[in-house]
Amino acid sequence: MSKRSLQIHLLLLVMLSTAHVVHSQDWGGGAGPMIMEFSPNLDQLNGKLDNVVGRFEGRMRLIGGGGFASLSRNWRLGGLGAAGSKTIEEQGREAELSVSYGGMLAEYAIPLGRIQFSIGGLIGWGHTGLRVSRRNWNMDWDDFWHNYEEDSLSSNDYSGHLSASFFCYEPYVAVQFAISESLHLRGSVGYIGADIDGSAWHESGIELRNAPSLDLSSYRAQFFLLLGWFAD
Repeated sequence: MSKRSLQIHLLLLVMLSTAHVVHSQDWGGGAGPMIMEFSPNLDQLNGKLDNVVGRFEGRMRLIGGGGFASLSRNWRLGGLGAAGSKTIEEQGREAELSVSYGGMLAEYAIPLGRIQFSIGGLIGWGHTGLRVSRRNWNMDWDDFWHNYEEDSLSSNDYSGHLSASFFCYEPYVAVQFAISESLHLRGSVGYIGADIDGSAWHESGIELRNAPSLDLSSYRAQFFLLLGWFAD
């Protein structure tokens, strides 16, 4: 089972566990979709891509979901998972960077009526991939077989896919507003720490030698729409 499948199963388990929580003053929970934006420093990759296909610029958006279950009036446990990608393309060349991660979280909440403040943290695991390709738009039948038989990398067509896994952590503060008794809007700001060691890079399952480390750590913002019940 892939790490992305494990993240999805983790998310489903959390959502199912919160779906049958009984509404009371201290016990509750909820689950829903989530959007996250962060701005990792991609200079290490851009240094290789800049003169070939361009640069990865701006923020990166991940889309996913998660849920929470209240252990008491103030303490909650939960989990989340999210994934996203960025693509650049120029003159038949393309590069796509994908990032996914998931984990378990714990937080301390302070309910103040319709508004709740919380501070918490996440510990989890993530995966990143870099897919690069070069295409010859005028290729004929013989070109296809020539590229396959070519011993060097000088052929017109080329594709490769790098991948790496990483440990991540995420401290944050959040504000949650009750739109109604069972519908809540939640926003949080925090920091995601995600440092990929050079030895973690693989290409088609083969470890790359002399690969550099890549630090995806960045301040981030998250927005949740939660369906459930929480202590007020």
